[in-house]
Amino acid sequence: MINCDTQKLTERTGRYVYGIAEHNGNVYLGEIGIDGARVYTIAYSNFAAIVHDCQEEPYQSKDDEVVERWIMEHQRVLDLAQEKFTAVIPLGFDNIIKTKHESESPEIVVQNWLKQDLPSIAEIIEKIRARDEYVIQISCDYNNLFEAVLQKSEKIRKLQEGINSQSPGKAYIYKTKLENLKKTELETLINSWFQDIYRNVKPFTEEIIIEKNKKTAKEKIMIINLSCLVEKSKVAVLGASLEEISNRAGFSVHFSGPWPPYSFVAKPAAITDNATEIV
Repeated sequence: MINCDTQKLTERTGRYVYGIAEHNGNVYLGEIGIDGARVYTIAYSNFAAIVHDCQEEPYQSKDDEVVERWIMEHQRVLDLAQEKFTAVIPLGFDNIIKTKHESESPEIVVQNWLKQDLPSIAEIIEKIRARDEYVIQISCDYNNLFEAVLQKSEKIRKLQEGINSQSPGKAYIYKTKLENLKKTELETLINSWFQDIYRNVKPFTEEIIIEKNKKTAKEKIMIINLSCLVEKSKVAVLGASLEEISNRAGFSVHFSGPWPPYSFVAKPAAITDNATEIV
């Protein structure tokens, strides 16, 4: 297990990077990092990397609880940074910049790293400034969904009524047709509700990513799963719109956030370029 704060200062030539903030100065943020590391910023131009000093090795542990704690501490730094700075590009867990030579200053290396792709960083910051990520997941009780299908489908109603009057052989065929028709009609209704919900949500968002629907409890079906980039001033009205949906019979709404906008941040080339000192 790596604990950067317990290493000798001369060994801590790496810089663990939490994210990139819109800020043109160096700021000490406190002992809020992984394992209580001292977190501060290294600025270049109008942007600053949020870092702590560490060894030039990845954080590794066979203890899943330790890794989970590190990830939560990483997230906590980003949450606090979002409160302090106007915009923050969040990086995932365990991005470490290392020096190539002993004579190199780690701070200069980080500044050069930022310099590599300054226009792209500026573009991303502009996109996410004063905006956060929110997750919207909406499900419906299966019974309510099926009742809605029955009300809309004359074909299903007639098949159901006809099953009892058929011979066992024909009844089996009718049941097979009924199940296939139910599936088709359910998919049609779910798609219709998806489109309706999407249209209601879209005006209050800057950008939407449609995520894959997740499995829910057996009695529920997920209708829509969205990651949304939302301007801070529109969060309340978006919440009010979702409240109206949650009041519909059988509907359940999960609305969570604000989160760092991971889903809407394409990493700058400076972060993914093989020529950089990221480990």
